[in-house]
Amino acid sequence: MSEVVWSDGFEPAIAADDEQTIRHCFRVTEDLLASDDQNVRAAATIRVTEHLSVPKLRRVVAKHGGLNLRRDLTRLTGRTY
Repeated sequence: MSEVVWSDGFEPAIAADDEQTIRHCFRVTEDLLASDDQNVRAAATIRVTEHLSVPKLRRVVAKHGGLNLRRDLTRLTGRTY
């Protein structure tokens, strides 16, 4: 999951400021975090949400992050998103 969603998705899209791909990556992340499968949710938290918790990405998260991601980030960091 880390390789597909983060390394092949978010990371290059953010570096290139590719809004369309960034939005797509956030939609995929929201779907993963909303999964009925606890293992999928846990993997998304460990492999994607933690990467998005760094301060330099707060603006992109504020712009594109959905409810599930913001909730997960708040739980992980103690900061409100």
